[in-house]
Amino acid sequence: IGNLMRPRPISGQQFFHPLPSCINWRWIHQHSNGWFHAHVRHNGRDQELGVFRSAVEANAAVVEALRLQRSG
Repeated sequence: IGNLMRPRPISGQQFFHPLPSCINWRWIHQHSNGWFHAHVRHNGRDQELGVFRSAVEANAAVVEALRLQRSG
C-alpha cells in the first residue's frame, strides 16, 4: 500500500473499516448522523458541493470541483 492509501482511523459512528488518507479532509466534514458535507473555496468564497453518504463520494465531488477550478 502506498502513502496515498494509508488508512485514516475514525472512531464512533458506524465505520467498520478505516477510510483512505487520500480523502481531502480539509474540504469534507462529517455530520453526527454519519453523512459527509463537501465544499471547496473558490475566489474567496465557499462553494457548496452537497451532502454525501460516504466520504469517498464526497471526495470525488471535491476532486472534480478542484479540477474544474484549475482548468478554468
